[in-house]
Amino acid sequence: MRTIIILILLFCSFNVKAQFSLDAKTDMILLPLGVIGASVGNIMTYEDGLLTNDDFAGIDKLNIPFFDRWNTTYNPTYAEISDILLALQFVSPLTYSFASEYKSQFQTNAIMYIETMSINYGLNSITKSLVGRFRPFSYDSTTIKNILYDNDTKYSFYSGHSSTAFASAIFNIIVLTSKSGGLNKTLGVTLNIMNATAIATLRVMAGKHFFSDVLVGAIVGSGVAYLTTELHKNQPKTQANEFEPMRFNLSIPF
Repeated sequence: MRTIIILILLFCSFNVKAQFSLDAKTDMILLPLGVIGASVGNIMTYEDGLLTNDDFAGIDKLNIPFFDRWNTTYNPTYAEISDILLALQFVSPLTYSFASEYKSQFQTNAIMYIETMSINYGLNSITKSLVGRFRPFSYDSTTIKNILYDNDTKYSFYSGHSSTAFASAIFNIIVLTSKSGGLNKTLGVTLNIMNATAIATLRVMAGKHFFSDVLVGAIVGSGVAYLTTELHKNQPKTQANEFEPMRFNLSIPF
């Protein structure tokens, strides 16, 4: 988890001050892309029936990479806490969206957030379906059967909780730091980092994900949020009267 914290702190060290606006060309691509991706991903990860013993052939703790051997014991309490924290993180933009300094950009921020969340979900669910990595608790013989044989067991890589949490957190950080500084914004940035990191940590402690799952999730989610907001950032316009042609000073000796 230290790696995740360092990455986010480095990101936050940059002073991102910008205004955002909707763009027809950009949003006509991002919105359908997010909706279609989320729909396809949802279809791909939705399956009836249960896993069988044959699906677990070859499952052995010795096959787990050394950097992922943190925890293979399922803990429902940690899993439930991570669900609650994720729900709070998901709706966190509401804590500042109606403030006077952000109200003028409510529609723009709302569209950007919808695009961020839908694209993030689509990427995650499609990747989970294609990779089919079994969750850490599937390597533990004490895992109860109704959890072990659920189809969701084979959707470990990469962590959807982590990618969603960090996508939301980075989105909030970018929007919050787009205005002037202040105690409320500093507090908001800190809480977003702490909550997203806590969610990723709890997913490992719950035996729901490997460390590599949450690390990749954090990177992908952060990247989606950054790219979405970056594409909506207003670019400084150069005025025509600011253009000055290159001048050459020629000295001709006589």
